This record gives sequence, C-alpha cells and structure tokens, in this order.
Amino acid sequence: MAGSLGAVHEVDQGAAGQPRTRLRGTPTWLLRLAGLANPGARESVEMNYEFTAPFVVDSSRITDKFGLRATPVEDALAETLACYRTATT
Repeated sequence: MAGSLGAVHEVDQGAAGQPRTRLRGTPTWLLRLAGLANPGARESVEMNYEFTAPFVVDSSRITDKFGLRATPVEDALAETLACYRTATT
C-alpha cells in the first residue's frame, strides 16, 4: 500500500463500504486565527508539518532486532471495523 494519507483514506473508506470522499486539510492561516481563542487549534499549527510533508513509517529496524512485524493497514482497518460493527449490533 502507498504511504500517503490519501491512500490510507481510500483504503479505510473502501473497507468501511463508504463512497469515496475528498480529503482536505485546514489551512494554516485558519488554524492560527482559531488559535487566538482555542489552545488546541494553536497547538495544531505546530504539528501541521505532519500533514503537509511526507510521513514515512518504517518498521524494518524493529523487525530486524526483535522479529516483530507491523500489521498491514488493510488488516488493522478490517479488524477495527469488525470490532465497531460487533459493538453496535
């Protein structure tokens, strides 16, 4: 699976059986403005780089050292959705 946030969004919507929607972020200037009254929004500005720059997750070091394997995103989403579906029925 590709590692972009958009790719994860497509996988989770497909797994949930939901129609594809557009993924958009909040502009930094708007977070700064909201941050004047909301500390959470103010703190979001500092972390905004996580959503505007590539974010790579690599589990090779922990796999090499301890033999642990990362759960594929598709499997994790399927298990999570199954849990939610069971809890709501």
